[in-house]
Amino acid sequence: MAVKKSMGTEKQNEMVTAKAQNIISLLEVEHRQVEQLFVAAEKTDHTNMYKCFNQVYEVLILHTRAEEQVLYSAMQEYEATKKYVEEAEKEHKEAKVLLEEIKELKPSDGEFKTKIGELKKSVQQHIKKEESEIFDAILQCINEDKLTELGQDFQKAKVQLEADVKLAMAE
Repeated sequence: MAVKKSMGTEKQNEMVTAKAQNIISLLEVEHRQVEQLFVAAEKTDHTNMYKCFNQVYEVLILHTRAEEQVLYSAMQEYEATKKYVEEAEKEHKEAKVLLEEIKELKPSDGEFKTKIGELKKSVQQHIKKEESEIFDAILQCINEDKLTELGQDFQKAKVQLEADVKLAMAE
């Protein structure tokens, strides 16, 4: 019996490892999710607009904070990637400022949709730069095992940050 339990545990560990994704894959999935949320926000009416915005707010804040905590910290270790961190953090800060400005508005305010459009444009530019330049630089420096470890750290960071983000949304 003990052997079967041991083999079962090994099998479970293999399954967990197989499910582990590297940080770049995880970020790309979230980028697509954010893009879809913006499309939904553009198509919705005033009644559902704030619900869409809350989803955008939660996903972006969790994404940016975990990315800064995990990926940007790792990027500081390599000359080829370190140069991107300051600009990326600046772009994150701009997005966070817009998110907070939008949070103070009502969906019926004329400025609400305008600010959502500004946020969408800013986020799209950031995603484009990350996926066309930064990710390539990261792949040149960081091996697959480390990228997978960073992916796991990213997921853990998001779980740890989730309560703070929910609290910020309620304020």
